[in-house]
Amino acid sequence: MPECPDCHSKVGSLPKHRPICLVRNNKALRDALVAIEPLLKRMEDHLSAAYRAIARYTQVGPHPMEYEVAHEEFTRAVAMLKKVPPLLERIRGNMCERVAAANLNANVVSMQAAEVRDILAKLSAAKKRGT
Repeated sequence: MPECPDCHSKVGSLPKHRPICLVRNNKALRDALVAIEPLLKRMEDHLSAAYRAIARYTQVGPHPMEYEVAHEEFTRAVAMLKKVPPLLERIRGNMCERVAAANLNANVVSMQAAEVRDILAKLSAAKKRGT
């Protein structure tokens, strides 16, 4: 089955789907998705870098630079996280594969940010104790 290039849904017939494609026919929705998808990807990249720095800090040895790198990457991701709710508000009420994927990615990224925040808080407490 072919996949629609606009909404990423599996469709039986692409020519029949094109006139009813929600993303193709709704410029505001398409613009919101184009804005939110790269933002979420960059946030995932920053959180991934923070996870890597945390892993190096905890597994290789507590080098202060690794903690600082993790904290900087986390701070960048949190700064971007503040831009997400208005974009999600723009796509709310629409149902298609791309909207569902954007909502899921936004939830995953926010949970990852909370997890990294908790890990950094625990590492900070241990760092202050000198352990």
